Amino acid sequence: MKLKVKLRTKLLFVFLGIILFNTLAIVSLGNNYIESFYKYQKEREITKIADDIIRLKDENPNERRPWYSYVVNAESKYYDFLIFDYNDMRPSVLYYTKSSVSSENSKSYQYWINEAISNNVFVSFNLLHERVLTLEYNEKLYKYAKLEDNQYLFISTPLEYIATTSQLAIEFFTYISLISMAIAFIFIALLAKQVTKPIVKLTNITSKISNFQFDEKCEIKGQDEIAELAKNINNMSDKIEENLNILIENNEVLKRDLDRQEKSEQLRRQFISNVSHDFKTPLALIQAYSEVLLENSNDEDKETLDIIVSQAKQMNILVNELLSLNQLESGLIKLEKSFFAIDEIIKEVLKSLDILIKEKNLTYTYTKEDDFIVEGDYQRIYQVIQNLIENAVKYTPDNESFTIKITKHYSRIQIEVSNIAPSDMDEDSMSHLFDSFYMADKTRNTTIKSYGLGLALVKAIMDLHEQNCGAKLENGYITFFITLDIFNLMDNENDDSHTLTIELDD
Repeated sequence: MKLKVKLRTKLLFVFLGIILFNTLAIVSLGNNYIESFYKYQKEREITKIADDIIRLKDENPNERRPWYSYVVNAESKYYDFLIFDYNDMRPSVLYYTKSSVSSENSKSYQYWINEAISNNVFVSFNLLHERVLTLEYNEKLYKYAKLEDNQYLFISTPLEYIATTSQLAIEFFTYISLISMAIAFIFIALLAKQVTKPIVKLTNITSKISNFQFDEKCEIKGQDEIAELAKNINNMSDKIEENLNILIENNEVLKRDLDRQEKSEQLRRQFISNVSHDFKTPLALIQAYSEVLLENSNDEDKETLDIIVSQAKQMNILVNELLSLNQLESGLIKLEKSFFAIDEIIKEVLKSLDILIKEKNLTYTYTKEDDFIVEGDYQRIYQVIQNLIENAVKYTPDNESFTIKITKHYSRIQIEVSNIAPSDMDEDSMSHLFDSFYMADKTRNTTIKSYGLGLALVKAIMDLHEQNCGAKLENGYITFFITLDIFNLMDNENDDSHTLTIELDD
């Protein structure tokens, strides 16, 4: 309804403004120009009358009737005439308009001739050799013409009549404009209502469409732009309704699939948790009894018991990793955040892997832009760094090298660990690296002690930290990276919920 009032009001104001401007223009121009324009037209008309009488006299020099009839007819247009011969300063009147010249003011034709003499009319005819002259005085417009050598024509019309006529014309147009304005106001009001009515209907229908109500359609009348708009709105409504129904159906299917997936995921996690707990105690017993038997074994049984103990330890590691991953993905673990030096964690991990690095005769390059203090769960981040560097050590061929690099990106650091990529590594393999139990080495090489859980643990921990992690394959090298927030003392000087942990070398 707000649109209806606003649009109708605009239309009314626009049209009324045009009419008002037109009325004011007529009144203003009338007051300033109509009288001058009317006088100009009268002057042209009186000049034409004089020219016509001269022409009739020239064409019929010995006849009175042609010019006489013309003069009599012209007198009806409020013109006064005087035609006379003028010899030796003595006028001989041939024709004059009696009603005007013989007035109460005793302005006889002799008075008219005297006025002409005083205004040098006859002198002008003789000196300028003009046949027609125009003068304005005594509230009248005069036209003087020389018909023959000593014969003259005087014509006059009152200026008062011109002014009166002009004022009447202005008043007439003013009244007509006011009446037109009143009629136009009514017409425009009806027209505005007629124009805005279908627009208001279209607005109401589009409002319903925006609320996903498609029961009402636009009424199409005529072939104008509004009818075309109504047709397009109907088409739009049908397509939105159709696509919305398809979307609702697909959403229901997706919801059922997600519910089944969630139930499957819950069952998987529950199964892993139950199995891991059930395996934990028997594996611990197997490892313990095997170690006891190993201490009291002879040479023949020692090799067998070594294998049992080694496999039991690996199974224990697998079970512990499964339990950790399951707890992380289930959100059961709460982070214990603190601030610590990431450089110390990297050095500690490299130190712990020093024996394996030397066994494979590996070298590494470690670069950093600064000694960064970062925020996170110390134990979990330690586990992430250990998994990434241990992964690089395991998969780097003997006598080769790997790199560790720390760079700053605004308020975060990015830790990258790069090594030579396996020969069968491709884009498909890259997309599954962080999946549980996925191993890039399709041969399941037993010399590499890995169960495909390390990178899955990395992703779960970094997701819990709301940080990024990923991998990229470039120029035969695979690079794993994680991000961490840099500790800012100014932002956290009033925060007592964190502790600062910095490990230093002895």
